[in-house]
Amino acid sequence: MTSSNSQPHSLMGIALIMLGSFSFSVMFLLVKVMKSMNTFTLVFWRSLVQVALSLIDLHRKGVSPLGPDDAWVRFYLVIRGAVGAGAVIAWFYGIQILPLPDAVTLQF
Repeated sequence: MTSSNSQPHSLMGIALIMLGSFSFSVMFLLVKVMKSMNTFTLVFWRSLVQVALSLIDLHRKGVSPLGPDDAWVRFYLVIRGAVGAGAVIAWFYGIQILPLPDAVTLQF
């Protein structure tokens, strides 16, 4: 049973999921439309926006962007960032050269 107090939170969650899906669809479309641009240029601009939004959120929450002072945690964050960058580059390249439905299917 859900209480009546949780319903606004559920509706907010549904709205945010829909906004996220729409945002990703727009990003897919823009990457596909800009296929004449270099993949690395598109990844650079996406990453620039992502870093700016992340730094604003981290500053608002009072969290260090470098993570905890533990050297191993920072090492794993660097590895995660490198693997994530490689994944985004491959993903954008796939969107540019494959038909959009195939590229989106391969992502999931």
